[in-house]
Amino acid sequence: MHAKVVRWSSARKRYVRHAYTSYDELLGKGWDRLNARGAVRERLDEILDRWREPSGRP
Repeated sequence: MHAKVVRWSSARKRYVRHAYTSYDELLGKGWDRLNARGAVRERLDEILDRWREPSGRP
């Protein structure tokens, strides 16, 4: 995969993780990053899948 595509994909995941999941709330409760990421992964994937659909973006 091209480096720019990887960076864009990573940036999009970070944005969704912080803006649309409880990731920051979990970190605030003392969760470590790895466990918090695991806890929100399903929600993150659901949102990204929806955004891949033509009318799925908010």
